[in-house]
Amino acid sequence: MGEQGFTYPLSLSVLVFFSLFLLILVEQNVMERRFFNETEKILLVEYYIQAAVVEAEQLLNTEELEQTGKFEYRDGEVRFSRRILRQGVEEVTFTLMLDTGEQWIGMAQYDQGKKKIVKWVEKN
Repeated sequence: MGEQGFTYPLSLSVLVFFSLFLLILVEQNVMERRFFNETEKILLVEYYIQAAVVEAEQLLNTEELEQTGKFEYRDGEVRFSRRILRQGVEEVTFTLMLDTGEQWIGMAQYDQGKKKIVKWVEKN
């Protein structure tokens, strides 16, 4: 006898509960996608910078690295310029420009006596 009007509030409560649950899942999915894209970009930047540093170090070892130039990659390019800091030590500045317009800057110091990079600094 007292069950009149019981179905509508119960149905509404279940609908609100599932709507909130679905909303939480969608928000979590969006956040994970953003995190994935950011992580992918960071790994790409690290890979391109490391590849450019290794290539520049090899060219410095053979004394074939130009004063300025660039290394081109699939999703961007790394421009470099070098200058002498002090006798026997050169500084090479790397500027990575991704196709998305983002820019990353790093500097390496190359010791000509040891024939290797002795210091690395990132500005970003």
